[in-house]
Amino acid sequence: MIAMTVGVRRLLVGFAFFAVTATAVTAGERPETAVAPVVTGDGEYTGAPALLADGVLPDEETAWDCSLNVFWIDSSAAFLLDLGSVRRVDHVAVSVDNNDTYRIEASTDGTTFADLAIVPADSGRVEFGMECFGSDVARTDFLSSMAFAPREARFLRLSAIGGDGAYAAGELQVTSMPLPAAGDSCAPAP
Repeated sequence: MIAMTVGVRRLLVGFAFFAVTATAVTAGERPETAVAPVVTGDGEYTGAPALLADGVLPDEETAWDCSLNVFWIDSSAAFLLDLGSVRRVDHVAVSVDNNDTYRIEASTDGTTFADLAIVPADSGRVEFGMECFGSDVARTDFLSSMAFAPREARFLRLSAIGGDGAYAAGELQVTSMPLPAAGDSCAPAP
């Protein structure tokens, strides 16, 4: 796991999916701290939910049922990523089977969720298998349906909401910042 605190403005939850933005910390900013997410799953699926935050990214066009992925046919299956505390979530990126529709939801309490991002079926460039999508407009795999304003969340939930009935996810990564401590007047810049 990459753990950087000096000179890093943002650090990603996850590992090898996309590069850390290494920018000098300016006055008034707090450097990002590494977060080790806990991932759990509900429903029937194959593969350990921890695969979604293990830093191993399946190559694009990898088969949906590859051992690097969590895959399922149970339409009620969902995966919960716990960031450990409420944080400001700026961006998400995901590797999913590209012919299905996926929803990423956010929650501060693990009970009440709201849509954060949608990955529509067949949105990308590959013809079959796994593909990467991100919410950051600066990324080459940016998908406009995944764009959102930064918001506070501790939990992210990934689920499939349509497609061919054979679903897969290889990685779910989050760019987030810790919330300012009580009494801290130096909130992170958006």
